[in-house]
Amino acid sequence: MRTHPYPITPFQRFFYIWMPPLIAIAVLALAMASTDLYKVFAADEVGLLETIHIIIPLVGFVIAVRLFFIYRKAGNRTGMALIGFAALVCLYIGGEEASYGQHFFGWKAQGLVLELNDQQETNLHNMSYWFDQKPRLVLELAIIFGGLLLPIFPDFFKKYVPKGLWLYAPTTLFLPTSVLMVLVRLPERLNFEGAALFPSIIRYSELQEVYLYLFITLYLYFVLIIERHHRG
Repeated sequence: MRTHPYPITPFQRFFYIWMPPLIAIAVLALAMASTDLYKVFAADEVGLLETIHIIIPLVGFVIAVRLFFIYRKAGNRTGMALIGFAALVCLYIGGEEASYGQHFFGWKAQGLVLELNDQQETNLHNMSYWFDQKPRLVLELAIIFGGLLLPIFPDFFKKYVPKGLWLYAPTTLFLPTSVLMVLVRLPERLNFEGAALFPSIIRYSELQEVYLYLFITLYLYFVLIIERHHRG
């Protein structure tokens, strides 16, 4: 098992160990308690899940900006480039999930966007699978290999990671998020032939997105923790 290279506080540990399962428990409990209540608070475009989809990557963006200035001060151009890309990814995800404000301000898609977007939203991920399914698949595979398998079998993966980057390889802290990213899609497969073992009102693909975005943000926070310790 790959453990964290530096000590972390109970506050930091909460985000990695306890927050991921608490999110799933809260969503499932709300759906099981009341379908109507779930529709009001979680199923709407500005409901719980959609709002989380926006907040998490925007938090990641803030962390990435902080890291960018750390690397800029250190003169680390490679770090600046990588973190700059990560910041743009977070900003893109947050903007896409909010349809760049459409869900909050209520404007209607017009012109070419209306023709190309199958959800009539001002975003790119509903126009082509190259902006949605393909990047999602890449991220899912990255989490399975980097966030789930690598922390469990570090000796196997270490030889494939450049020596200077091993310090930043995910640790067992990422297992809750990575495991839940895989498991939250199981209810869709278990709700077969009318046997509703789990609340069918939940769009489990959207719940999975929470963990996809959470992994990115937690990884950026992980890098920030390392840089703070590494640089004293």
